[in-house]
Amino acid sequence: MRAALLCNLVGAALLFYSFQATSSNVKIITAPHEGTALCAYGNSIFDIFPTKKWIIGGPCPDWKDARPAAIVNLDEPWLASIGLLLLLGGFLLQLLAIPGPKTTAQLRADLKRVQAEEKARRQKTKVKP
Repeated sequence: MRAALLCNLVGAALLFYSFQATSSNVKIITAPHEGTALCAYGNSIFDIFPTKKWIIGGPCPDWKDARPAAIVNLDEPWLASIGLLLLLGGFLLQLLAIPGPKTTAQLRADLKRVQAEEKARRQKTKVKP
């Protein structure tokens, strides 16, 4: 279980350090009753309205909650690959570490049975000259 957790921690750190996100001049603006617009450098590339009307070009609408789209770069692709493999490996290790459906009483009974068998086996080997 510790190995799985370590794989997950290292994999997440490698993924974190391999990506770089910056903002851009491209904005995707969405408002529920007004529509959606794709804008770049203050100009609208296209607007789509709830009435299924499209407008190409023009000024960018001034709607609330307009935020620039993120540009995500992968600076170190090998770090991302290793990070993803470590995360998958950690997940599989955790999956394999899940105990079976036996109860504590069943596990104790199995342990007592194995100990009794071992004791009987030892006694048989001591008797032989």
